[in-house]
Amino acid sequence: MKKAIFPILLVLSVFTGCATLELETNVKMTKSVFLKPVNNEKRTVYVSLKSITGDNLDILPLLEKNLKSKNYILVNSAEDAQYVLMVNILFANNLKEAYAIKNGAALGVTSGIIAAGSGSNTRDSLLVGATVALASGLVSKALEDETYRAVVDVVFDEKSDNGNKKSIMGEDYKEQKTRVLAEAVQTNLKLNEALPILSQKVATQLSNIF
Repeated sequence: MKKAIFPILLVLSVFTGCATLELETNVKMTKSVFLKPVNNEKRTVYVSLKSITGDNLDILPLLEKNLKSKNYILVNSAEDAQYVLMVNILFANNLKEAYAIKNGAALGVTSGIIAAGSGSNTRDSLLVGATVALASGLVSKALEDETYRAVVDVVFDEKSDNGNKKSIMGEDYKEQKTRVLAEAVQTNLKLNEALPILSQKVATQLSNIF
């Protein structure tokens, strides 16, 4: 009887060991961003947030809270801001959705999230977001885990005497671009549970730049 029990226990330990029972998260930027320190009266930030996905990350309240703790003020006009932060959420969902987008595009079929987009630019951006999500593993995981990733393009424009003519804000601004990648992995993790986690990770990463 003991000989029969041992193989069963061994198999169970193998399968339970592969699953991610504890939540694993990570976040990174593809390129470092450095902002010039300014006096308190110039610590003003304008945030432009766009999302081409159906499941938005709730970044703005978290970002505002984090920036206020550093004595920054969010303003309603880009012209009144020392820093302009433009955020575009390309993807925030389960990797299963990313596979659906990529495979659907390859077959000429639109998934639900692509169908919700309007215009070829939106569909192209969705495909980019899904492709990056699939390629940007931050945490090792097993196949049975639920893996959620966020792909966020970010542009920082900073008022400067030595501006960058390529900035969309004009010649008086210095522009820096980066991409934030966030991930949450856990067995049986749901979308409504993952999105707040990803939002917190992205908002913290962005506010840490200031």
